[in-house]
Amino acid sequence: MEKFLKELSSLVNQHTEAAEQFFRSCTSNVSGDEDLIKRAELMEKMEQSSSATPALMHLSNALLDQVEKYEYQALPSEPRLVLRYLMKSNKVKQRDLADIATQSIISEILNGKRRMTVKQIKGFAKYFDVPVHVFMND
Repeated sequence: MEKFLKELSSLVNQHTEAAEQFFRSCTSNVSGDEDLIKRAELMEKMEQSSSATPALMHLSNALLDQVEKYEYQALPSEPRLVLRYLMKSNKVKQRDLADIATQSIISEILNGKRRMTVKQIKGFAKYFDVPVHVFMND
């Protein structure tokens, strides 16, 4: 922890204005699409940085958390509706998800007749590259 604080302190002292903007970006909610773009650009700069320290990477994860929180807040609250939304927006058919569940099971999930299993939730999350929690608001 002491090493982390020393690295962080050194970075802040070297780049006070940029550090202030960065800390705000890591700790505050994304305010809109324009703010989201700025944060994405900041993350890209960090990824390209040759001075990536463990402290900076820890803060980068916090920034990513804020971005993901904003991106997923617009998703429907019911897991079946999330699945429907992701399928529609990615032009995915039920048959494309055959490795996760049969077409009839997916149909039952989408129609609210069946709940997703943990295995299916993990499969859908992996397929659509989203965190599992987006399917767990039931």
